[in-house]
Amino acid sequence: MLYLSMQDPDLENNGTTVRVGAFVKNLARMYDVSLVHMAGAGHSVDPEIEGRFRDRDNRLGLVDRVRVEFSKRGYFLFSPALYREASRLLRARRFDVLLADYGLAGLYGRFLAARHHVPLVYSSHNVEYRLYWTQRFSDLRRGLLAPFVFWAERAACKEAALVIAISEGDRQAYRRWIPDERIEMLPQGFDPDVFHPFYQAPPDSPAVVLFVGSFRDGYNVQAGEAIVRQIAPAVARLRSDVVFRLVGAGAPAEWAGGNVEVAGFVD
Repeated sequence: MLYLSMQDPDLENNGTTVRVGAFVKNLARMYDVSLVHMAGAGHSVDPEIEGRFRDRDNRLGLVDRVRVEFSKRGYFLFSPALYREASRLLRARRFDVLLADYGLAGLYGRFLAARHHVPLVYSSHNVEYRLYWTQRFSDLRRGLLAPFVFWAERAACKEAALVIAISEGDRQAYRRWIPDERIEMLPQGFDPDVFHPFYQAPPDSPAVVLFVGSFRDGYNVQAGEAIVRQIAPAVARLRSDVVFRLVGAGAPAEWAGGNVEVAGFVD
């Protein structure tokens, strides 16, 4: 299997990279997986953070992998380097299936599957063009790119032998483009050894409201502002023992104070 991704599954620095990493690791238990992916996580990652996670090939169990350096133009429009590296692998040896995950990875999958005559599986994490459209209020560029992402996703679906959706709503969106028999709905899973929120709280600990997200993303900044300016003060007037803890890279230090803690990026 040749897996194409716009995310670095080593990183584990946001929800998407954790999800991609778990997915790749479990695929590699069943298939010989070669991975071609872009560095970063939809943005260029701080070198100190990236260094914590880089090169975990043994953990992922891959046959081989090619990392293409991150660029905004490559991520949001097209990366000739990513296309070239994937095409090189497809010329060098035979693959039984080409798997592209969500969004613009499907664009490369569509071109490469047609060129090299390899069945394409488009394994979408969400309907990406709809996400771009909802983000237009916090990032105008996303709104402007929504038609391009719409075209890329539709092209990937039409080329794919199989499309994977993670919700019934996503499945219904894809049914507008392709027959239902080419769509499989597999609800998003999780690793209970990693995500286990049930634990004994320390005695006399305050009640904690935890918000986790990269504050390089405009919508998370909006959420943080709402917590700091509106929600936390209102809650403090009712319960003084409640602490709001904001976890994630790029959180403004000035948010800290009162019943708000800013932890920044944590392992």
